[in-house]
Amino acid sequence: MAIDNLDLKKFKEYIRKERACKDVCAKFNISILEFTSIISKLRSMGINIIMYGVEDDAYVINLDERNLNGDNIYTIDINDDNHFDALLLSDTRFGSKYQQLSKVNFAYQMANKLGINKVIHLRDISEGLYSVKSLYYSTLFKDTTKDQISYIVNNYPYIEGITTYFITGDQDLTHTIKNGVDIGRAISDERDDMIYLGNMRCTLNVRKMKILAQHLKIGAFDRAKTISLKPQDFLYSMRSEEKVDIVLDGHILVDQQITEREMSEISVPSMVATTPRIRSNAVPHNVGFIILNVNLTKDGKFRNKYATYAPFYQTDIDDYEHCKVLKIGGKKNESKNR
Repeated sequence: MAIDNLDLKKFKEYIRKERACKDVCAKFNISILEFTSIISKLRSMGINIIMYGVEDDAYVINLDERNLNGDNIYTIDINDDNHFDALLLSDTRFGSKYQQLSKVNFAYQMANKLGINKVIHLRDISEGLYSVKSLYYSTLFKDTTKDQISYIVNNYPYIEGITTYFITGDQDLTHTIKNGVDIGRAISDERDDMIYLGNMRCTLNVRKMKILAQHLKIGAFDRAKTISLKPQDFLYSMRSEEKVDIVLDGHILVDQQITEREMSEISVPSMVATTPRIRSNAVPHNVGFIILNVNLTKDGKFRNKYATYAPFYQTDIDDYEHCKVLKIGGKKNESKNR
């Protein structure tokens, strides 16, 4: 098939699931140079395509309109008062035998008692997928994309009046890479109370205040002082026109708060027990949630904030087997009929 006669629509559809580059070339009867040219053309059209690996082990997947690490922006409406309160969570990792649904339920109940009706969930709502050969495959009790979506839709806590805004992380991205499914969108389509903000990061506008919610990638470390280094480097690297008032970082797995360049950074701890993967990576690991209280000026600008960390010093063994679903009022999984 000559490249000029190639059906781009069929090409894009074929790689919406992870494919070996050599298999794509064989199917469309094109050379690797022609393949590379087509990928460059699609990227120039604004289509998100990921390629990784080398030579015979190179793979490609088309993420299409899904915005990865992009400029996702969402506006949260609040009343005319000068306060913004939210429950902050990260890394619930549903589908893992180490998940702590009872702890997540408790956090939602606490928020409800405090009159808080907004939750910001940072990265990895699911544990994602592992190959059957992986050392971590046995840590899953839900091992398919379909099962993890169904579990989250039916078991994630629901309290009428509370809205959850969430981004997805690299564990969640395994569903896209392996099966072409954006798990965040799939969950949001089935839950009116769960608003998907995109993968990895999103800027939230709350009146005239800006909050950056993001998955901050960080490697294993062995010295406590390096925990704050990555967030500091990120804050210092931001251009002046990109500055926000508050940065919420997921994935670091510890509770930490710093201020640099007049920006407040909050590292949000996890809501999962120490998994074998976390242990093998020697990552310091806190379990808990944060209650965020922000005061705004009369014209809606950021004035100050208070972030209260609520830790759990003990997690529950096999919580996934016996924890009950938290549902208070309404219908927790009514479809949006999009």
